[in-house]
Amino acid sequence: MSQMTANENGTNGNGNRKGNGLTLKQKVWLEEYLRCWNGAEAARIAGYAHPRQAAYANITKDYILQKIKERLASKTMLADEVLMRLSEQARASAGQFFQYSEDGKSVVVDWESILNGEHSHLVKSITFGREGPKIEVYDAQHALAHLAKYYGLFGESDKLGVEVEVNIVCHEGNVQHTTSPASPEASGDQT
Repeated sequence: MSQMTANENGTNGNGNRKGNGLTLKQKVWLEEYLRCWNGAEAARIAGYAHPRQAAYANITKDYILQKIKERLASKTMLADEVLMRLSEQARASAGQFFQYSEDGKSVVVDWESILNGEHSHLVKSITFGREGPKIEVYDAQHALAHLAKYYGLFGESDKLGVEVEVNIVCHEGNVQHTTSPASPEASGDQT
């Protein structure tokens, strides 16, 4: 539940809207709406007497819709960031989260880089077993496949094609056909 409170008419006490063009009650509604995505529930938390009607009224006001769009835009990941993160996942190694102890005789987890570091988003999971912590990073091959697809490295299809050469030969009424791969690799011929 939000820590904000709003008086019954949604203003700052003298009937004026607060700060960003929204009444205090609308601001509480907006914060709660972006948290739960339920307009009536957000209106109930904000203290509206008729939550369903208030939710409809708020969601149809252009200036409130604009605030919602602005907030979503500030939280949305753009294409460049998606590509950057996929590239980081493709390059990631669990080894980057370990370091040698001060005496150099053992390997220890660099908890600072995992919990507070700029690369903590590369960690998929951490489990603890008898042998110590196990750190799993996101699948590099999966990230590479997404990047290759984005950059069109597979052409029209995501499948690799094999060319096959077919020869049809007629000998005195007998039809004879042979099929051979276009390259030794395709046939499995190791000669």
